[in-house]
Amino acid sequence: GQAPRSNYDTVRITKTVIGVQGTIKGAVTWSAPSVYEIVGPLTIASSGVLKIQPGTTVHVDNGYGLSVQGSLHAVGTLSSPITVTATSTFQPGSWSGISVSGAGSVNLQHATVSYAGLSSQSSKATTLVSDKFVDSNGGAVYLDDGQSDTIESNSVVNPGGVAYVEQGPAVNFGLLSGNTASGTGTRVFVVAGTAVSSTWAAQSVPWSLGDGCGPCGLDVPAGVTLTVNPGMVLKSYSEGLTVEGALSAVGTSSSPVVMTSLWDTTIDGNSTGAATNPQPGDWSGISVSGAGSVNLQHAT
Repeated sequence: GQAPRSNYDTVRITKTVIGVQGTIKGAVTWSAPSVYEIVGPLTIASSGVLKIQPGTTVHVDNGYGLSVQGSLHAVGTLSSPITVTATSTFQPGSWSGISVSGAGSVNLQHATVSYAGLSSQSSKATTLVSDKFVDSNGGAVYLDDGQSDTIESNSVVNPGGVAYVEQGPAVNFGLLSGNTASGTGTRVFVVAGTAVSSTWAAQSVPWSLGDGCGPCGLDVPAGVTLTVNPGMVLKSYSEGLTVEGALSAVGTSSSPVVMTSLWDTTIDGNSTGAATNPQPGDWSGISVSGAGSVNLQHAT
């Protein structure tokens, strides 16, 4: 008898390319194997919800991007990530990125975003977990919003500016961990604004104050306790820490806490890729006022 077709035929799934532009006002789902191409300005309105399923690929034509005023829920998996990339011009800045404003919210997990970054000035929190940002233009992740964002286990390659910026009135270090940065650009994680009681842990990419978001130091207000774990590295420029609450930075002899200049190449190498010449006063240090208290041990 004849062998079954499955023994010698190749089953091929044709990917349909769906061009999208305009305004999303209701609930919309994008799913594989279709490929979605943003061919013009695309906005998720305040009433809109865009859900992107695992394994979905999104292409963005030159100069366009995705504006989020509603909700973007793009949660992939380790084995089936979401891809957002350029359509044809594969260079940093070929598309304008993902921008969040108003009461827009973003939940992006297990996604790769190439040739652009993500910026938010929303009043709602942003969640970025296990994402990869590649070949960004002018920085990869810039969050200047009103809530405690979650930024965990992400990687940035060639940010083209500051890799990460988290600025706001409720910086929770318990939600910021395990991030990395490599390649060209300023490979630091900038924090700015006001801290809430939390633990500031070491991670692969150094922490920083004052670079990438204008004048932006970090305040520990009255009633807040900020605990710094051993091994934490802070490399700052211009700005510093102000403490009216409690700052406890207790390192160990083998894993000290280090706070130094952004230009200091003796700690975690050259974080900017530029010529460096660290000087006294590169950052403004730690300032304590009111009933503020500081406990520094095994710290440099």
